[in-house]
Amino acid sequence: MCGNGLPDPGEQCDNGGTCYATSKAGQACTSDVDCVGQAGDAAKGVCESGTKLLWACSADTDCPGSRCVKCKTVGGDDCAANCTTESNLVFKLKTPDSKSLVYGALDVTIALNGQETLRGGKKGADGTVPFVVKQPSVSIVPNGVTVLGAACACVRAVALKTCGGTLFNKDGTSAVSCTAGFADPPSNCNGLSPCAFVHGPDNSGTGVVGCDGLTGFNSTYTQTRVSTTNAGVPQISLSGVGPAGSAAILNSTALGQTSGACKPTNACPAVDPTPANMGSPSTVPQVTGTATGTFNNNNNNKTLNKSVTGAAFKCTLDGSVDPSAPGTVVSASTSSSSAILKDSVITAQYFFTK
Repeated sequence: MCGNGLPDPGEQCDNGGTCYATSKAGQACTSDVDCVGQAGDAAKGVCESGTKLLWACSADTDCPGSRCVKCKTVGGDDCAANCTTESNLVFKLKTPDSKSLVYGALDVTIALNGQETLRGGKKGADGTVPFVVKQPSVSIVPNGVTVLGAACACVRAVALKTCGGTLFNKDGTSAVSCTAGFADPPSNCNGLSPCAFVHGPDNSGTGVVGCDGLTGFNSTYTQTRVSTTNAGVPQISLSGVGPAGSAAILNSTALGQTSGACKPTNACPAVDPTPANMGSPSTVPQVTGTATGTFNNNNNNKTLNKSVTGAAFKCTLDGSVDPSAPGTVVSASTSSSSAILKDSVITAQYFFTK
């Protein structure tokens, strides 16, 4: 009954849900019926959880281990996605362990330093703790990282919006972005479902910690170049059964830049008036298992394959995430947009500390 707007027995709160995928995407709801507004809506929805969290769907069979719903609960508003009360968990990046490695025409190491706030609930009946990442809380200090001494790379969290609010289409391709202010012109969603937040207002990520274990704690991110002008479409998947404390996060960010090395005089602003400097939003899984990135048939007609492994979180006796024992999340993705690095695989390790 979580999401019907009424705190039923066993629930600590219930703020209702948000419509996804249909002609009423982005509107408040308390049941799937509230999200049906026109012909075709009955066959549209979003995977509520599981290894295809936030994928578009038509039926439960499209969502392994989960349900296909139209009205989905979203955390970040003091009530978590499983209708338990939320609290803030502020995690800092441990240096110099936290870093990103870029493998391409040039191999580059980027030191990461900063912090972010996870807004998490309590363990539900399925043994998981849902949480969101608050976009305003994410910062990379000192407001960017210097790449090759020639540019200040600006990592910004993105409160992502897409046409319909889903993260992926049924075929695994990315949903059409309608997030304004970034390098790619936002879609006006004509002929598609309305523009809606993916993770909820002011949220840049959706995640879960499995206090009793978790299905989907490994990630793979694969891209295959089709031709010199067609870089191919990345394919993303989650798999594997992890131990207690395993976590998976779908985190939306954009990698922009300013010219010159990072200095106080050219530090990355929260919003750059030039959209091209903001970069393009992308969503990459961050997991506590193993993240693997593969670029097949790259610029040099070779295959790049890199992996990195994280470490689990811990849960307290009352069923929340233990802030004194933060885990290590890792990610691996591909990029084909850099003229300098060319086709590349990017891994990242986020060692959290309280």
